[in-house]
Amino acid sequence: MDSEIVYGFGFDASQDDYKVVRVFCYQSKFEADLDFADCYESIVQVCSLRTSCWKRIQDFPFGFPCFDSGKYVDGCLNWPVLKGRPGSSSWIIVSLDLARDTYKEVLQPSYGDGGDEKTLGMLDICLSVLCNYGRLYADFWVMREYGKRESWTKLVTVPYIQDPVPEYVL
Repeated sequence: MDSEIVYGFGFDASQDDYKVVRVFCYQSKFEADLDFADCYESIVQVCSLRTSCWKRIQDFPFGFPCFDSGKYVDGCLNWPVLKGRPGSSSWIIVSLDLARDTYKEVLQPSYGDGGDEKTLGMLDICLSVLCNYGRLYADFWVMREYGKRESWTKLVTVPYIQDPVPEYVL
């Protein structure tokens, strides 16, 4: 059985409390024509550092979190998630509000055609995405105001360089 555990750590200002989130996902079905959300199930637990107690919250509602720790921004933990079917999946960002224990999809910028490999990150206190376009170039995006799609800003486009190791060395 295929399984993965991802974590997140953040601050709940409404409770003046730090929280650890653990998402355990496991493959419950093995049918190629099903969406990730239908093939995988999850168990989500939150630990309050104030009380040192774990509680189970609503299962992860969107697809499969991608082997990455949650990125904390403005009271929410954010994970990259595969949504759709294996082989034709899409990459979305899902947030967990630490005060309300609720999930939502974070709207992304329009990356354009060919941006097939994305990496979720942080720049200062802002959510960021590195979007790769094959071996041509990569765009670096930052969400200036969390939760507002129109605040995504492309900071820089970085062209790929040719392999710096000469062929005769290989």
